[in-house]
Amino acid sequence: MNQAAAFGSTRPIIPAGTQLNGIYEIDEPIAAGGMGEIYKGHAIQTGDPVAIKLIRSDLAEAEAAFALFRKEASALHNLYHEAIVRYYVFTVDPVLRRPYLAMEYVDGQSLSAMLRGGPLAFEAALRLTQRIAAGLNAAHERGIIHRDVSPDNVIIPGGDMSRAKIIDFGIARSTRLEDEGTVIGAGFAGKYNYVSPEQLGLYGGEITPKSDIYSLGLVLAEALRGAPIDMGGNHVDVIDKRRVVPDLGPVDERLRPLIEHMLQPDPADRPASMAEVAGYRIDAAPRPQRPRPRPAQPALKPQDATRANPLMIGAAAAVAVALLAAAPFIYRALRPPGPAGRRRCSRKTPARSRRSSTRETLTRAGGRSWSTGGGAGVGPGGRSPGAAPRRRRASPRPTCQRSGRSRRRRRRPTPQASRRARPPSPRGKSPSPTITAATAFTPEP
Repeated sequence: MNQAAAFGSTRPIIPAGTQLNGIYEIDEPIAAGGMGEIYKGHAIQTGDPVAIKLIRSDLAEAEAAFALFRKEASALHNLYHEAIVRYYVFTVDPVLRRPYLAMEYVDGQSLSAMLRGGPLAFEAALRLTQRIAAGLNAAHERGIIHRDVSPDNVIIPGGDMSRAKIIDFGIARSTRLEDEGTVIGAGFAGKYNYVSPEQLGLYGGEITPKSDIYSLGLVLAEALRGAPIDMGGNHVDVIDKRRVVPDLGPVDERLRPLIEHMLQPDPADRPASMAEVAGYRIDAAPRPQRPRPRPAQPALKPQDATRANPLMIGAAAAVAVALLAAAPFIYRALRPPGPAGRRRCSRKTPARSRRSSTRETLTRAGGRSWSTGGGAGVGPGGRSPGAAPRRRRASPRPTCQRSGRSRRRRRRPTPQASRRARPPSPRGKSPSPTITAATAFTPEP
């Protein structure tokens, strides 16, 4: 593979084996940027790997580029933290006549390269948050603001988030009064998709450590989403998107409150420092709570009742009107029957039923029948004593006059007859004689 193509530039690259000041030797190119080139090398005397950052050859004579390199060397020289890449030396090679910066070599991928494989798990994102926030807090305590916190400037050695390193303090700005700041001054510096609102002139435009807090919030949101939040566009879009908290989308609920706090547009509403961000723990995340019973609501006072919801008043009025309209029907359905409501049933008795009262029979043991209206030994209707008695026809049922419905009237049993009548014995025993009122005056033969 062409090293120039892999290096991302068509400019001539420094060949391997080139020595710098007799101290370091270049091994291979790593990356190239807008202002410099980065190579992997080693110390000639010890063989320890180092990262060597050189100014581009076409900018070697530019005072602005040289000032940025010197500022980065000064920032790294005063920082000692495990999460920040270590500084070794800053000088100019007399042969190449190019300034270079030798620093700690970190063997690992950038965070942006790792996120191409998918979002981070919650535990990994939490370790990354604590690690990067602690390193930036160390820089802030020494008056240094990074101003370019992005996934490209975070290296993950061996994929271990607890060993993450912050690199590229090239546009770092010092807040100490005795320092002159950077050549960029207090204006814009950084990548558009990760800069804070104040870096674009909003909310007073003052760059403070809270600017790095905002940028780190966007980095953490991207780590949990697996894709960056769209904060770019034209100049108007870039400004408008930083007036509100961006939509975080599928961000873990345990880290969402912290990220939303970090992405507040107004710097005064963000965490007080990176130490507060680094101290965020899992127990600070909201947990689902069981629903609690609601306390009993106090009764409305008379003066409060008039201030009730208009919809409730309208519904109550509609129910009252409906009840008034249905009152007559409810009363008729629930009213008990009075004297006028009693049933009047006809008591028409057919002539055949009246005539049968004079021809009642008495059946005795021996099979003879007696009649009150005929001769001895003659049954009703002129039948012989041995003949079976004729079956009586039932009287017609009375008809209820109240509702027009046919109802069955209870039959009042005759005294003595209903009490003494018994069906024939199934075992051949003599049945008990049946005595009626008519036979009480008939003498026996």
